[in-house]
This record gives sequence, C-alpha cells and structure tokens, in this order.
Amino acid sequence: MKTQNRIVVPPHGVTITTLHLEREDAFNRTKFVVNVLHCKQPKPTKPLITDLVRERLRLHPSSPLYLSKFRIAGFNSRGFGLVYDRPEDAMKYELDHKLKRMGITAKTTHAGGRKKNCVKKIANVTKGKKRDAKIK
Repeated sequence: MKTQNRIVVPPHGVTITTLHLEREDAFNRTKFVVNVLHCKQPKPTKPLITDLVRERLRLHPSSPLYLSKFRIAGFNSRGFGLVYDRPEDAMKYELDHKLKRMGITAKTTHAGGRKKNCVKKIANVTKGKKRDAKIK
C-alpha cells in the first residue's frame, strides 16, 4: 500500500513526506518512511522532525513514535519510523534501548567514575592475590 502525504511548514522551511505507510496488525504498529526536504536550510534536528511527523500523522502526544536510520544529505533526508497504538504494545515487542529513546522507560543514570573505581579496586585485589600466590 503506497500512500504519499505532504505538509509544508513555512517557518521551518521543511517539507515532510510520509511514504509506504503500512499497518502491521500482529504488532499493533504502523511503519513508514519519512522523507524530509530542507532546501537551502540547515539540517533539521531530530526533535523538530519528530514534532512534524506527529503533526502530520495526527498522533496523540502519548503514542510511542520511534524514528531511526536517518540519512541526512544536502537537501534531502530519509528515515524510518514506527508508531505503536499503545505504550504497552511497544514494551511487549521492542528492545530496551529503543524504549528508552521513545521515552517509555526511564533512563538509568549511574555515576561513571564511581563504577570505574569500583571495577579497578576489584581488579587490583585479584591481581594482588595472584601476585602473592606466585611469590609463595
């Protein structure tokens, strides 16, 4: 099923085209290709593209939208998108890193320096034990 929809947003100078809208009932999602034309404009940011796609497809703000594999060229960018019906469907079928990017699950933040130092301490203890064993 090939459909082509266009919307022109004058303030941004960006044209959004959705191609190949295809409904996957088994996964409760819709997949599509996004074509972004930005002639004589700097490359659009990912949040801008996300907002324009949400506006174009008339999506609810809580519906999960995942955009990936954007190839940004001189005036034309193309990417792939998935829209799930509900967040529960996305949690059932998608990987954890995609869920974090969609904003469905919370991103866990760890203290990187603290983790590194703990690993170093454990590694040094084991090295010390091995060294002591060789001396004896």
